[in-house]
Amino acid sequence: MLIQVVDANGKVLGESRELPELLEQFSGQSAEQVRISGDDKFKQSGLTVWPQGLQIPEQIEQEQQGIVLRAYPALVDKQDSVDSTLFDLPGQAEVEHWKGVRRLLMLSLPQQVKWIEKSLPNLNQVALLFNSLGKKDQLVQDLVLAVFDWTFKTSQPPRNQAEFNQLLEERRDQIGQQSEQLLTLCQEVLKLNHELQKKLKGKIPLALAFIYSDVRFQLEHLVYAGFLHQTGPEWLQELPKYLNGILLRLEKAGLNRGREQMWSEELRQLWVKYQAKAEVLEQREGSAESLSEYRWMLEEYRISLFAQQLGTKSTVSAKRLDKLWSELT
Repeated sequence: MLIQVVDANGKVLGESRELPELLEQFSGQSAEQVRISGDDKFKQSGLTVWPQGLQIPEQIEQEQQGIVLRAYPALVDKQDSVDSTLFDLPGQAEVEHWKGVRRLLMLSLPQQVKWIEKSLPNLNQVALLFNSLGKKDQLVQDLVLAVFDWTFKTSQPPRNQAEFNQLLEERRDQIGQQSEQLLTLCQEVLKLNHELQKKLKGKIPLALAFIYSDVRFQLEHLVYAGFLHQTGPEWLQELPKYLNGILLRLEKAGLNRGREQMWSEELRQLWVKYQAKAEVLEQREGSAESLSEYRWMLEEYRISLFAQQLGTKSTVSAKRLDKLWSELT
C-alpha cells in the first residue's frame, strides 16, 4: 500500500510503502506546525522569573482541517534564562519542563547557588577525586543541578506562578543540608571508583578478560561526568553498593569462569534489549524515563548474582525482570 503525506492544501509532500520511513522523514514537521499554530502566550523567551498569569497546562489541543493537533507546553532551560515553548512529544515536554523549572529556581536563589559553587566545605578535596572524569567546573555544575533536584523535584512540577512560589518557599531552607549530604555521597562514590580503576589497570589474565570488560562497561554507565543529577536521588544512594559489588566480584573473579561468562552474557543481552527500547521511546515519546526502574533493577540483579551478601532493594531474578519488562513495555 502506498502511503502519502499531504499538507493542508492536499499537496503531496512525500510518499512511501514503508510507514517507518515516512515517520523518520517527517519526524520534525509536526512540532514546527504545532508551534506555528499554537498560542503565542506559550512562546516566550528570556524569562528569569515566572511571569504573572502564565499557566502552563500539560497539553493543549487545536483543530486544523478537521484534525485535532495536540501540543505540550513546557519551560526550557537556556542556562541564563528560560524559554516557554510547545513540544509535540509529551515525554520530551515533561523532561524539559522540569529542567526549566529547576533553572528558574536557581535564578531565584543566586546566593544559595554561589554558596554551593564557592563555599561548600570539602568541595576542593572531592574535586581532586573527580579529576579522572572531568574538570572541577563540571563537578560543581553537576552538584548544583543534583542539589536542586533533591531539594525541589516533585512528581508534579509547578505549572503556574503560585505553585512555583509555594515550592520555592517551602523547600529553600533544605538546600544547605542537601548539598552537604550529596557531596558526602559523591566523595564515597568517587573513592570507590578510584579504587576500582586501580584494580582494572595493569596486566589482566586472558581468561578473565571478559570479566574486566564487563566491569569497565558497567562502571562507564555508573560513574561519569554528570552522574549526580542524571542518576536521580533514589538510585544515586545505591551507587556505593553497586561499586562495592564490583569489588567483591573482582575478588572472586575466576573461581567459576563458566558461570561468570554465562551471567556476563545474560547481562549483556538484557542491556542490549533495554538500550534498543530506550532509543525507540526517545524517538516516539521524547523520553525513556518509563524504563528507569528496569535499568536500575539490572544493577540490583548484578548484586544478586555477584555480591549477594550486600542485599538488594527488593527481590530480583531473571523471571522478575521479565515480568517487569512486560509491565513497562
